[in-house]
Amino acid sequence: MIKLCDNYVVKVTPYSYNLMLDTGKDSVKIDKKTGEEKVERIYEAISYHGSLSQAVRAAMHDMQKQKLMGAACSLEDAIRLMGEIHDKFEKVLKEAIGAKEEINDD
Repeated sequence: MIKLCDNYVVKVTPYSYNLMLDTGKDSVKIDKKTGEEKVERIYEAISYHGSLSQAVRAAMHDMQKQKLMGAACSLEDAIRLMGEIHDKFEKVLKEAIGAKEEINDD
């Protein structure tokens, strides 16, 4: 599981990169054989991608959309907010990779 910004995570599987949102909730399950409790974090699936960079880009776009939904703001304010979120994701990538990394909107 790769942690991105805020509650966004990417779960890597053999076939895809699953963008998910940490709900902040846990699920408690009882192992039928041992009777032991097992606590698992609950994640909400957002989308599925062929590469990690696509999943990171999708997380950025989803965060931008979530912040703008229902907002009453000017176009300039919306663009500023989107830029701030873009910069936030680039900073996370820079810290993780150790070099300036850009998110290109293809």
